[in-house]
Amino acid sequence: MAIVKMKRLHLIALREDRDRLLRQLLHVGCVEVREPDALPEEAEGLLRRDASALAEAKGRQAQLKQALTGLHRLAPQKGGLFTPRGVMTEEELLDPAALQRALDLAEEINGHVKEIGACAAREKRLEAEIQALKPWSACDLPLETEGTRCAAVLLGAVPNTADVSALMGAVAAEVPEAEITCLSSGREQHCLEVICHRSREDKVLEILRSYGFSFTPMKDLTGTAQENIRRLEAEKAGQAEKKAGELKALRDLGGRKRELDVALDRVQQVIATEEAKERLAKGAGQHGGK
Repeated sequence: MAIVKMKRLHLIALREDRDRLLRQLLHVGCVEVREPDALPEEAEGLLRRDASALAEAKGRQAQLKQALTGLHRLAPQKGGLFTPRGVMTEEELLDPAALQRALDLAEEINGHVKEIGACAAREKRLEAEIQALKPWSACDLPLETEGTRCAAVLLGAVPNTADVSALMGAVAAEVPEAEITCLSSGREQHCLEVICHRSREDKVLEILRSYGFSFTPMKDLTGTAQENIRRLEAEKAGQAEKKAGELKALRDLGGRKRELDVALDRVQQVIATEEAKERLAKGAGQHGGK
């Protein structure tokens, strides 16, 4: 490969011509723009660096990339691996109105992606609550009930290793009028419903706790376990329907992916320009107010 000697240019221009000058330099293939190592002594106190738009351009770049990632993950479009991009003029590429439309599109896409994630998270939480209630579905008493003036209702669990038959026998021997129902048995615990007279509640609890009994918090739920499961399943179905609607809206926008690609190219040009501007010295403005 032939080695081509690089040419160096030193330019001094008015501040108001800087942007137009940088665009022309990048257009003709200038590969590096930087401030000289040394400045004239008379200019030392009158020059400062300018990075006002670089952060904004990088923020736009992140917004566009996030939208493209969301489309690729949730609404991929059919096409070949090396699908060529369309041809466009320089004016079309650098059109600020087209860039703004693409940024608005990216904001809309990112909004749908965020809502899809929120719906999925809510579905997962609701499913966890449903699974936590299923072991109690055989209980036909409201979960918030604590019994009556004379009768105590205790809802809790003992470890799976506990001998439920022995537990029931121990309670029956001391408090024969108490009633214990094993609602379900799982890999971790046995869920129990215990009804006894208020006057014997402390004795029943003493025996139960010797087998590892603990009350199960119901998170201030009201109604029976089945009623709560049906409510949670309906809420979960609503979240799934909402997520499906957001996915459809996202897929409908997938055909506009090229707008995002072009806008990303445009923003990368802006970043290149702003990074060059950041390396240049800028006049401090009207000095001394005159």
